Amino acid sequence: MRTIVLVLAITYLSTLSSWGICVDESLVLYLPFDEGAGAPKDHSSNPANVALKGALKWGDGKFSQALEFDGVAANYIEVSHNDKLNGMKALTVEAWVMPYKPDANARAIISKRSDKDWQGTGPKDDLYNLFSWTDLKFFARTNAQDVLQVSSATVLQDRT
Repeated sequence: MRTIVLVLAITYLSTLSSWGICVDESLVLYLPFDEGAGAPKDHSSNPANVALKGALKWGDGKFSQALEFDGVAANYIEVSHNDKLNGMKALTVEAWVMPYKPDANARAIISKRSDKDWQGTGPKDDLYNLFSWTDLKFFARTNAQDVLQVSSATVLQDRT
């Protein structure tokens, strides 16, 4: 009987997870992009406002629905300023990405923008950024500086 209850509990939790319900209260921001229509929602315990910008399309994803980003800079998701996104000493960023016709152009996946550049004097700049670029690899950097940048060994493949 305990085995059946355990299997049912695991099945239930797996179902909740695949529906995009946040079961980890420590997440600061959780955007599963599986709503299928309208603006995505932050499923964390303290939701931030999220808006679709440009002409993004909903389509089939790995588990449910997904957003299709076409590489046009005007098409993106914006999370409004929220104090919960400031002052972190450590950060883990995760994204599921299926490249379609990858190229060597810089393609942002996730970034946090500031009001000024990293020196505090110029226009807006990235505080952190996960993107694809040269050699069709993933890159991550902080403070928009190449010296604080790491890259993957994995080369992006079309539709993988």
